[in-house]
Amino acid sequence: YLQNPIGSIHSLRPKTIIFTPELRNFTFWLLLLLKPIYGYKLVSWTHGINNKDFATGKISFSSRFRFMMMNFSSLIITYSKERANFLRKHITKQIITANNTLDTHTLDEVYDKLSNQSLESIKEELNWDQDSLNFVYIGRLIEDKKIEKNIELFKKLSLRLNKPCFFHIIGDGPERDRLDTEKNRKDHNILFYGKIVDSHIIGKLLYASDLHLHLGYNGLAVVHSLCFELPIVTQRPNENGPFHSPEFEYLNDKNSIVSDYDQILDYVFGILDNRKILKQMKKESRKTYLRDCQVNHFLNTFIKLDGELY
Repeated sequence: YLQNPIGSIHSLRPKTIIFTPELRNFTFWLLLLLKPIYGYKLVSWTHGINNKDFATGKISFSSRFRFMMMNFSSLIITYSKERANFLRKHITKQIITANNTLDTHTLDEVYDKLSNQSLESIKEELNWDQDSLNFVYIGRLIEDKKIEKNIELFKKLSLRLNKPCFFHIIGDGPERDRLDTEKNRKDHNILFYGKIVDSHIIGKLLYASDLHLHLGYNGLAVVHSLCFELPIVTQRPNENGPFHSPEFEYLNDKNSIVSDYDQILDYVFGILDNRKILKQMKKESRKTYLRDCQVNHFLNTFIKLDGELY
């Protein structure tokens, strides 16, 4: 966030410079000073507002400062449409959206291979019981992700369901040492995989699972989940959290379960009791992914910048 861009600007003579409007981005002020000399245009690429402010509707000092920085831009690119609509109430600059996503080319290669296999064969490869119910979490193991709440929900589910249940936790972080206990592993079928870098293994775990438990704040794990037809179970944001990232906007009542915490358990039971509904949710997950999460949509926003600015 503190760089010396003068040499690069002088040699490359860019028409446009994209920056992130953050309090700690001290390079921004240098870009602003150099702008009249080199004649480039500034473009903000941003969440638009911090996640807590967006959830509560209260605008903090840091968000107001971001608005001020964005007003020096010729154009603003947001991560999502709802954030863009929110910003339009506070900023008069032109705002466009580049839906945030992952490398969907790689994800789609994995999905195409898996979708040509039977679910039974994938479960066999994973050494899973064919009649088992499988829940998964993918993401960092940090406090804001509410891993403990996910585990509590899984334990309540497994006590009431008449099938063997397993919770597969993919990811690493400071919460793992506290939660990856012998009791959780042996008594409750909670399996900690740590960080996995192999896209095909991640894809298999997601594709073969029934639901993704993610009660803390949601981010790019949403894209991962939707790609592999996996509905997410999460909490509706309120003033106490979770304060979701923009990718949360991909979720709706057709592709996931988004509810207040005290109602989630009943919703999950209802869906697991009716496999037809779960099957439809899985289809809707993939449909949302193909419509909203493709990396080409994201890239095209940046490719077309010249047409928006000049």
